[in-house]
Amino acid sequence: MVTIKDIAKKLGISISTVSKGLNGASDISADTRQLVLDTALEMGYIGKRTKNSLSKHVCIVILHLPYSNIDEYGYELISGFCLAATENNYMVSMVSIDDLQKAHKNYDTAMEMLGYHGAFFVGLTKDDAYLEQLQSTKIPTILFEEPVQNPCVGTIGVNVAEGIQQCVSYLHEQGHRRIAFINGLNNCAAANMRMEGYRRGLDLVGLPFEERLTGSALFYPPVSVKDFIPVFLEEKATAIVCGNDYIAAAALSELMQRGLRVPTDISITGFDDNPVAKYLSPPLTTINENRLGIGRTALIMLDNLTRNGCTGVMLTHPKLIVRKSTGKYVSQRY
Repeated sequence: MVTIKDIAKKLGISISTVSKGLNGASDISADTRQLVLDTALEMGYIGKRTKNSLSKHVCIVILHLPYSNIDEYGYELISGFCLAATENNYMVSMVSIDDLQKAHKNYDTAMEMLGYHGAFFVGLTKDDAYLEQLQSTKIPTILFEEPVQNPCVGTIGVNVAEGIQQCVSYLHEQGHRRIAFINGLNNCAAANMRMEGYRRGLDLVGLPFEERLTGSALFYPPVSVKDFIPVFLEEKATAIVCGNDYIAAAALSELMQRGLRVPTDISITGFDDNPVAKYLSPPLTTINENRLGIGRTALIMLDNLTRNGCTGVMLTHPKLIVRKSTGKYVSQRY
């Protein structure tokens, strides 16, 4: 059985560094964290295996989200799920929604034909195939962020409304009163929750909601961000809350091209705490989700469903990470 010590020996690093990598610690580099996770999965690390000896085969269906390396959003979600799967005697396969549909247009039939006992969907939106069928499926299924009213389907995600609200409250504490918001596209539950958090955050600090201080952009790539910046500047925004770190990075770039300084002239917050966030100039204030932990918990929820257990919606608490892209409001500088 592969141990943390075996991984450390193979990589030539300390046991404590391996432990940090397996638990998503942020005080080691992103490259080291990815190296540890990749090696653990490659070597078949199983951690503390449960007593269940029955192996089951489940699949991960990932849509609209990159996941090939630790800089991409889906990587730690998938790694956490796979590590927990190994510990609980599950085999995991990555499949596309096209693969399922080629097997059969009916979700339940496709899963049975391919021999999967359950599935974890990541990146599902309201426009995707199978979403309607998941309302009545009998296959144990966990969805990331998109809720479905079905006792055979559970949902896990971060409380994104709480995270956006934290950003608004923090910026208000720093003296900002003109706080703009760039959301993702409104084709998923998470985008609606982000807007809810923005509105609630404004309301709690006594600021009015203004349509011209809001926008929505593709997460990957956030090309339309440049269209909102001129409007925000005309409206005298002193801070911009962004729906994810990629949007925030695009906003930073656009502001700098216009000769504005962050945070001297305007403050920026992101969301997700992707590894790139700390390496931007300036490093990005953002919201940490602990995606590795969410991936692990998704497997535990799926395991519970496969045992005829009951589960519903689980939202984890986000954490505000303050870096140098935000500062106190002094006076209008542009």
